[in-house]
Amino acid sequence: MTTPPSAGRLRTALVAPGRTLLAALWVVAGVLLVATAAYRLADPTYPGMPWQDPHELADFRDTIYAPGSYLLAGGNPYDSPRYVVDVPWAQDFKLYAPAWLLLSVSLALLPFLAAAAVYLALGIVLAVVLVRLVLRWAAPELVAVGTPVALIWFTLWSPSRYALQNGGTLLVMIGSVLVVMAVLRRRPGAPDGPADPSLGLAATGVALSLLKPQFGVLLVIFALIGRRWDAVWRGVAGLVAASVPILVACTVIAGGVGGFVGSVLRNLAHANSPTASTGLASPFNERTDVVGKLARYGWPDVPGIVELAVPVVMIAIAALVIRRRASPLVVASALLGATLMGMVHQRYDVVVLLLPVAIGLGAAVAGRRPAGVELAVWITAAIPLVHLEAVTTRILTDEDRLGTDTLNTASILICLALCVVAALRAPGR
Repeated sequence: MTTPPSAGRLRTALVAPGRTLLAALWVVAGVLLVATAAYRLADPTYPGMPWQDPHELADFRDTIYAPGSYLLAGGNPYDSPRYVVDVPWAQDFKLYAPAWLLLSVSLALLPFLAAAAVYLALGIVLAVVLVRLVLRWAAPELVAVGTPVALIWFTLWSPSRYALQNGGTLLVMIGSVLVVMAVLRRRPGAPDGPADPSLGLAATGVALSLLKPQFGVLLVIFALIGRRWDAVWRGVAGLVAASVPILVACTVIAGGVGGFVGSVLRNLAHANSPTASTGLASPFNERTDVVGKLARYGWPDVPGIVELAVPVVMIAIAALVIRRRASPLVVASALLGATLMGMVHQRYDVVVLLLPVAIGLGAAVAGRRPAGVELAVWITAAIPLVHLEAVTTRILTDEDRLGTDTLNTASILICLALCVVAALRAPGR
């Protein structure tokens, strides 16, 4: 079958774009990125403003600046009951890895607006790193044109635009992509050869993903199923080493090891209380994972057996696709989809699905277009990334975005079911 001339010209434009086109794309991307950052800085959520009525940069203030300032002032941000009394205008600090607070403390040394500007610049840099990492590995022919196009998309699509003001989340997403790449070991379509990515990158991915345990815990389990113990222990060891300064400081502030452990236990208890910002019973719950979505539909008292069963099912799906040696597209979709559905996640976390979407695009450009079940896996993984959420929300007259978020959750769950079908059809061991 001959390729239509129009298809050939399109492929040429994607693989070998002209300098004029590339320059124009980068100018548009740069202008939109700077404009997005300036918009955030023009109306920030300053310290002292109630978190229940946020302006821009609320998560930066409450996950970075406020806990960092509190630690510098001699407080233990992990002790949620005390923290929410001392800092009543901020959301409770989640059980992020102590190394997270290294970034918090560093930025809290600056005036608020200066720290916010640095954080937004960091977000832009990390967005570039994430996009290039994904494209260079999954769709190398699309790196030139795909990088500025993806950055433009970052400023237009609601979840990725929100992720731009959460550099820490993008950092964790980079780690998540590296972990999945480590499980896959080799580029899609590449012949057998040395493991890819390198052990160092794989271990770095484990450490970065664990900065937010809701990302890292399941991904570490998936890495162990994929026999990447070498990367796991090195990544965990590196994260522990990076966490030591904060652990020491919080332990001293808490009055000893027992006091710090007690504060962590209180943090866990508070996370499930009605007053927690992301708690199941909270009126501000915007979670998109399975348990969080059940609560949003009127079931805030989800039984413990259900909360346990959901991640167990997700682990089983991941184990199946890994052990059956399913295709890179299926493995990436299953591992990241299971991570998003199995533990606490917000709507902007679906940005991480950029990896399986890029794998499908790279295969198509290279002449290995997914077909059958794999094409359906790719489409359902892509749905959360391609529909403009502002438009969908307006069409659905969806002020609380429950319907829009349900569309994303449903597409990911369908994708996971299709991954199971694809894995069962794979040759296995």
